[in-house]
Amino acid sequence: MRHAFRRRAVGRQGGASVTGRLPAGASVPVWVDGAGAIVAAPTRPVDAVMSAATGGLGLLILGGLTLVVTWAVIRDGIIRFNAVRWAREWEQVEPVWSGRSSPSG
Repeated sequence: MRHAFRRRAVGRQGGASVTGRLPAGASVPVWVDGAGAIVAAPTRPVDAVMSAATGGLGLLILGGLTLVVTWAVIRDGIIRFNAVRWAREWEQVEPVWSGRSSPSG
């Protein structure tokens, strides 16, 4: 569709895609940038809110997963560390506890 528009009293012409059926000569709003080129319409407020909410929820989920994985890795390391310490300690305590050795050695 050919169109003509005025910007600051300067006439311009260009092409724009229009969806739907319009009668000949119907007005169609177009958005232009600072240079006068036709651009897409700005984001609707509801779309901006939905995009922000989706991004925020995704970030929240990703952050939660990161914390859970970090906690699991640290917990596993602590459990392994404690198991090694307990095994070493048990090597010293078990003979006395079972009666196979006396506390004095």
